[in-house]
Amino acid sequence: MIKPATKLIITWSVITAIAMAGLNYILFLAGIFYNTIQYAGLLFFFGGTTIPLIRYRNSINKGSASFAQLFKAGMLMTLCCSILYSVFLIIFLETNQSALTGLQNLVMTKFSGMNITPAQMENGHLLFSIILSPVTFGINKLIANIFEGALFCLICSAILAKAVPATDKNQNAAQPQNVYWK
Repeated sequence: MIKPATKLIITWSVITAIAMAGLNYILFLAGIFYNTIQYAGLLFFFGGTTIPLIRYRNSINKGSASFAQLFKAGMLMTLCCSILYSVFLIIFLETNQSALTGLQNLVMTKFSGMNITPAQMENGHLLFSIILSPVTFGINKLIANIFEGALFCLICSAILAKAVPATDKNQNAAQPQNVYWK
């Protein structure tokens, strides 16, 4: 039987990854894929991290959760979502070679304005054809999403953390015992 927290994390990971991949596909069809690939999915990624953390705190932990609990849940969700999104991105770039060619052309046009010799341009083209291969690009995006997700989780966990309500049982345990001055 799947725990409710695991079910929540997996469900929102899949939803967020599909939303991010769908947005990239829609932007590709609209012809604005190359301008927004770095930033388009961040809104979905931030929302897909924040909403499940709020639900985790309110539904599963009954309205209170520590920073560590929220950060752990958020990082697990980030890892699942990043892996799924990277797989979707690799499949997308493998099936749409025009998207990959467009990314390579975008990079090369940015370097063409610089004062570079033709030999350096050719070496750069070879390097970027390796870096912008579908698998390498997917792995780079996986690493970038994990770092972005860690930042989102730190921010969201700090904002959403609520202390456990005090009860007689944990209130006595929370008071420090000063054993050094007896």
